[in-house]
Amino acid sequence: MLLLPLHAQAWHKGTAQRTDHSTAQLITSSATYEQSQIFWVALHLDLDEGWHSYWHYAGDSGFAPTLHWTLPEGYTASAIHYPLPHRYELSELITYGYSDDAYYLVRITPPHGVSHVDHLKVRAEWLVCNAEQCVPESAELALDVAASTIPPTTDADFTKIIASIPKPHNDAPPHFRILNQEVILQLPRSFYDARTPPTAFFPSDDSVISNHPAITWIDTKEGWQGRALLSKTAKQPQRFPFVVQLGDTILELRAQHDERLTPAHNATSVPAPSITWIIAVLLAFGGGTLLNFMPCVLPILSLKIFSLIKHQHDPNARRESIRHALAYTGGVVASFLIIAATLLALRSAGHALGWGFQLQHPLFIALLAWLMLMVGWNLSGLFHLPSITLSGGASTTSSYRTSAMTGLLAVVVATPCTAPLMAPALGFALTQSPFIVLMIFTALALGMAAPFLLISTIPALGRFLPKSGAWMQRFKEFLAFPMYATSAWLLWVLARQAGLDALALWLALAILSAFWLWLGHGNNHTMRTWGGLSLSLFSILWLLHSMDNTAPATLNATPYNAEQLEAWRAKDEPVFIYATADWCITCKYNERTTLRDSAVQHALTQRKVHVMVADWTRHDASITTFLQQHGRAGVPLYVYYPPHADAVVLPQIITPSSIVGLLEAL
Repeated sequence: MLLLPLHAQAWHKGTAQRTDHSTAQLITSSATYEQSQIFWVALHLDLDEGWHSYWHYAGDSGFAPTLHWTLPEGYTASAIHYPLPHRYELSELITYGYSDDAYYLVRITPPHGVSHVDHLKVRAEWLVCNAEQCVPESAELALDVAASTIPPTTDADFTKIIASIPKPHNDAPPHFRILNQEVILQLPRSFYDARTPPTAFFPSDDSVISNHPAITWIDTKEGWQGRALLSKTAKQPQRFPFVVQLGDTILELRAQHDERLTPAHNATSVPAPSITWIIAVLLAFGGGTLLNFMPCVLPILSLKIFSLIKHQHDPNARRESIRHALAYTGGVVASFLIIAATLLALRSAGHALGWGFQLQHPLFIALLAWLMLMVGWNLSGLFHLPSITLSGGASTTSSYRTSAMTGLLAVVVATPCTAPLMAPALGFALTQSPFIVLMIFTALALGMAAPFLLISTIPALGRFLPKSGAWMQRFKEFLAFPMYATSAWLLWVLARQAGLDALALWLALAILSAFWLWLGHGNNHTMRTWGGLSLSLFSILWLLHSMDNTAPATLNATPYNAEQLEAWRAKDEPVFIYATADWCITCKYNERTTLRDSAVQHALTQRKVHVMVADWTRHDASITTFLQQHGRAGVPLYVYYPPHADAVVLPQIITPSSIVGLLEAL
């Protein structure tokens, strides 16, 4: 982004006008222009520190400047041309604009044959914002220019500003494809220097790409491929405009929709790995071994080892123990390979995933928390789960299948955990070919199965096991508490992901499961029946919950009306007014984090507070007067009128506790 301070060299300037937070004036490269030739004029805003103005697409909040020209006869002015902007972030809001010095350029076309001095006038309106408030500003500006038969000397700095305007490029257009809530964007390699990725990218509207987060780039043989989240307002666009900087070139492009576009793997989007595949395999094996000591896996492994302790002095049980250990290992390996295959399939479909990707889905979180609870109840002795047993089991196909299912269970409950050494191995694996991925996940599985497999197959290791006794049952019951703790943590994650309604549905499932255990005590057939009913009912409830697209709760506010306010005040009824605007970043932040808070809404409802919204998105003289009455030039403004007391003006950054505390105090 090019930012040049306004200086007193060759630039020709009109009279500057000071506003509250900026200084505005018209500038051009020279006081004269070549007769009958188009020339550039710019609105220059010298912005106060901490303030910024906006690009033509402001992002989540704000609006672009407007210029209303009054020109001599025969003159015409183009639309505004915008240099490359900055990206600004405030909480979840993303905006685009300029700080320090902003230049809004216009091409002026003069009439033929003019030779005298002409007076260009414009009324400029713009919005400036800082981290706390936004203020609309305006100015009446003028600039004198004259035609000349001699081409004027062009100022180098003014030329650089013009060069920072994106250039339209219609040859070899880029293509995009929408795939699973993501946008895949392909830039052709033919029209730019492809040695480095794009250094700046800005969507020109919200028709396709979301502002959150910034786009990421992958180097492919066809050129740089970008990946970004799909905009919530996207429908079925066939093209979308954007601005991209490629080296020293700034282009304005329009991508065309192409369903044939193939998403690239993530392999080329990261630097060359610092480890080899052999090291990655060793790290995966070590990480898998350490995974056994994570709180969610340790109870499962401990119970399998308990079965060895119970039969460690029975020579006939050794062979069966080896078979069960191999079945357990097979279950672990098969489970990890299923996870690896799923990752590869989703990666080929264009998703960026990693270990624990399934925990990003509330349904899986809910089912895993329920499974943790079931395992905990089993360890506490509330019911008997065949795959977790202290006995060795008979030498039947069914018992071997049970051991394999125990391996599956161990992997499932391990998914919330990441052991040391796993991160670099998995990070390397997810950038490699499918064969390397499968090999590393196999090493991870073998590492996880190794402790039980080694103890089962090597008699000498049995000497290190403690003797069996009554302590085993007590320790088994103790192991339930790590499962309860893991379930509680998963419920916290569920509430964060899907809200309290999802948590309530999960608790309903837990109650139904408890009823299932009580009803089926001593009757395995009944237990299985009610178990299936529990899961089916939970799935239906979850489906209904997923179909609920109700918007977040908002304040039931009345539009601001000065007469209505006076009427309520005359009756000594409490009133809360919030002045806001769609282009105000701080306003939207406060509304998302505070005014929609359930505690705030409950406190207002409980105290029968009238709520009014003064929406200043468009100019409203009555709201402007209201702001001035409270010493403000812009929004946000929060005012509370308590009964029998004077108005209280709140800070511009509010919190739920500050609102509730104020209502309780007054």
